[in-house]
Amino acid sequence: MQQRAAVQRDTSVTYKVREFNFSRVEGISSEALQDHLTLYKGYVENTNRLLKEIEHEGGKDAEHRLAFEFNGMKLHELFFETLGGPGSAMRTSGVLAEAMDISYGGTKGWRDRFLAVASTRGIGWVMSAREVATNRLLTFWIDEHHFGLPANLQPVILLDCWEHAYLKDFGVKGREEFVETVLHNLNWSVIEKRCS
Repeated sequence: MQQRAAVQRDTSVTYKVREFNFSRVEGISSEALQDHLTLYKGYVENTNRLLKEIEHEGGKDAEHRLAFEFNGMKLHELFFETLGGPGSAMRTSGVLAEAMDISYGGTKGWRDRFLAVASTRGIGWVMSAREVATNRLLTFWIDEHHFGLPANLQPVILLDCWEHAYLKDFGVKGREEFVETVLHNLNWSVIEKRCS
């Protein structure tokens, strides 16, 4: 009978706060973007803290909170990666264009659906995610960071619809203008790479 070697866990791994280049973003102030990055940094720090608590104390309270903090970190990274400023256009052919055609009858149908979901009242996220096997693009509302995340789909386009994302520049009733501003600033080459 073969004995298994003891598995050594690497407890030194921590998540790092990533840097994003927003120098070309138009219509969202650098102060609002900096505030948003500060919030993101808190998700990274809280994820690392909770992972240490789980590692050393095995606390179920930490595990209960981990999905919120971890997803908050990852959703923000996916969102920030795509804010590249205007000028990037989506290609009219390729995997993403085909997914939009299959699912929404084209880019206009996708955009209309995305905007409709973004008008959902409350805090949360809009995510268009791709089912690889069928190349369908499905658009979801995600409450908070951890309720309603679709299973086994590839996140493609994300939008933060929490008040902190738009309140400073667009005011209480400015979500719709914020959404249009974000869509104007999307870096489609980053988004299309997610579909390769």
